[in-house]
Amino acid sequence: MAKTKLIISVMDRDNFGDPDPLGDCQVKLSSLEVGAEEKEFRLQLINPRTGEPLESYIDLKLEVDCAFKAHGTQEEKVYEYQRWGVVHGWSNELVRNGGSLLPTDPGRWSNWDKSVFSFEFEEVQMPLPPGWSVKKDWEVNGRPGSADGWEYAFGFRFPGWFDKCYCLMRARRRIW
Repeated sequence: MAKTKLIISVMDRDNFGDPDPLGDCQVKLSSLEVGAEEKEFRLQLINPRTGEPLESYIDLKLEVDCAFKAHGTQEEKVYEYQRWGVVHGWSNELVRNGGSLLPTDPGRWSNWDKSVFSFEFEEVQMPLPPGWSVKKDWEVNGRPGSADGWEYAFGFRFPGWFDKCYCLMRARRRIW
């Protein structure tokens, strides 16, 4: 990392034509410490065509995190399932509990790769690794254009899912 540098190109992006280069500057990465507080730089711009110093400067703040922290974000998704029944309409409860789901259906929830199915949400979500924290609460993240994020099929094992419910479709799912 001793010879590695970060080259920054400063551009003027306006509504007319292509962006105009204002100048380049560079930071030697050896001057940064992993995990240290952010470091402030005042850097002189250099003409990218001639290499001559310009009369312009930029102020820059940089902080370098370790790879674990920098890339330690993981998006988790789960499926929610419901079946339509004549008596109860759309339901995520088993028939014997007053709902529409059959004993052969996947359950109310599954993890993203569908390797775990359950009626309890907590049983399908991935455990939080030590030292990690939740950045965003669960929310519906379904198919664009569908009502409330639901997508519909003729059955839970049917390969095609649609953003609208057509005649005889009895299964629906949405992504959280």
